[in-house]
Amino acid sequence: MSSIKKEDSSVSLSGTANKWSWEHYKRPEVRDTIIRFCQDGTKQRAFNGDKGWYISSGNGAVRLRSHEDYEDTASKFRTLYATLDLFDPGVFNTSSPWDEKAGKPERPIGIFRDCQAYTLGADIDSIGNIIEDPSIKQAVEDTAKFLVGMLNEAGISKSVHCLYSGGGIYVFIHHALFQAKPEWSPEDREEAFRSLTGAYNMFLADAECKFFELHPEHLGKVKIDKINNQKRKFKCIFSIHKE
Repeated sequence: MSSIKKEDSSVSLSGTANKWSWEHYKRPEVRDTIIRFCQDGTKQRAFNGDKGWYISSGNGAVRLRSHEDYEDTASKFRTLYATLDLFDPGVFNTSSPWDEKAGKPERPIGIFRDCQAYTLGADIDSIGNIIEDPSIKQAVEDTAKFLVGMLNEAGISKSVHCLYSGGGIYVFIHHALFQAKPEWSPEDREEAFRSLTGAYNMFLADAECKFFELHPEHLGKVKIDKINNQKRKFKCIFSIHKE
């Protein structure tokens, strides 16, 4: 554990955080952007670090971290993550005893029944060193362009956003397109978001297959992770890469 500047004396760094990561995350423009990404009105993403989903709520229980735990999270972790799911705000007041043996809460916190919206995401990962090998960087960028093109052909264009992730590219579809209807029951939300994420994973698999048919030269250099699911986390905008 190490201390930082005098004006930040109330904050002590621990875990994987260091003085450089903390200096980065406390910059107002970085903090404000990450927090803005993590909330939309009352809807909120679960927020966490590279080794921490949960935060203590006392008496051996835990709750999900949220953007309101920004300072604690940024002072403990080098890499910051948020879920693709946006939850009911009440989820973040829900606690569960921690099961030490299983390494998770006794009762799940933040499930599709609590989901209010979902940011469908594609994690386009390089296979190899994207910095040292220009052909791998080209493969990653070509894959992202191809996927965005398929989404455009499906009628989704203004809601598509791309972001370099360090070792690849994230492609997001804005969560406003996939929101729960007010009349939906928790069971309706469970069914709808499970069906949505499953269908999109199949779409990504189809996109990857078509891409390699057209670009066999990129085989073995890039892949698309097809794991949109409950509490799927992506690195936050402006997060520092884990490596």
